[in-house]
Amino acid sequence: MLKRIIQECAIFGHRSVALILIASALCGCHQQEDENQIDEVNQPIVEISSMPFFSADELPESPKPPSPAWSGVLIQAESTHRLSLKETEVLIYGYYKLAGSVYPLDDDDLRIYAVDTATKFPYEASAGEKDESPDEPPEEGSPLTREDIANMVFSGYFNTDLVGTLRLPPKNAKYRIWASLGKIKSNEILIEIIVR
Repeated sequence: MLKRIIQECAIFGHRSVALILIASALCGCHQQEDENQIDEVNQPIVEISSMPFFSADELPESPKPPSPAWSGVLIQAESTHRLSLKETEVLIYGYYKLAGSVYPLDDDDLRIYAVDTATKFPYEASAGEKDESPDEPPEEGSPLTREDIANMVFSGYFNTDLVGTLRLPPKNAKYRIWASLGKIKSNEILIEIIVR
């Protein structure tokens, strides 16, 4: 168990976290001298690690639609990624253009998928940013009807880190990757991850 924690923490640059966890495991639970003292050693790893990268910006690596009339979801990425203590992200770049009649109205409907080609183990997660202030009042004006939305076209970019979003293990592997926005599935790509 300790070896796995060390490997996972080290590959993602959390060497100090690994040392703290090892010390804590070897010494057992330490006593707090003061009840008000914060026990930093026993804090969950989730609070220490950062959120995975996500961006809705058009980047130079972003896919381009094959034609002005095209609609759907496209993704692309480099085919080989070498992970190390300095390089911990595997970025995929995406573009979508959908008619309002098929565009999902729920932000959580942008999903990323990976399947390890050797083990067939599937990974799936929601990608994208959550609304930081969901209780904020809606903008003024009359709300759009379903008919209004059906006559619109939605398009945009998304870029996300596969390792952080899907919590891929730090190991050498090949993955089939795709995305979906609502019921619309993207193209599939093959990515190889090499851990140094």
